Amino acid sequence: MTSQKSGFWTLSNLTLLGNQQPAGGSGLASFDWPQGDQRLVIFTDKNNHLQELSQQPLVQWKAIDLTVTMRPPASSKGALVGFTWTQQGSQQIIYLDTQGRLRELSQAFNGHWKIANWQ
Repeated sequence: MTSQKSGFWTLSNLTLLGNQQPAGGSGLASFDWPQGDQRLVIFTDKNNHLQELSQQPLVQWKAIDLTVTMRPPASSKGALVGFTWTQQGSQQIIYLDTQGRLRELSQAFNGHWKIANWQ
């Protein structure tokens, strides 16, 4: 659900946007990325792929399979966290891979993604 300045709430079924739906019991993250002028929803699908739904103001939602695009290790369908790093102007996604390792995906304002292994 979203609310504009008018104060009225609207309901959107975001699962209809992408090719995959969230896996049952998988993590879900949602955050605003001011530097990228986007709001984002991140989830793990039934194939252990990380999916990103993003929307800029007055534009339709866009779905991206981050696992296909970036080729990071598969997600464990467990907890994940998404946030912005204001000083860096980047968005970060932290998740557990299927081997139990912490992984970080980060995207700078210039659009380049990076993959990091914290273990």
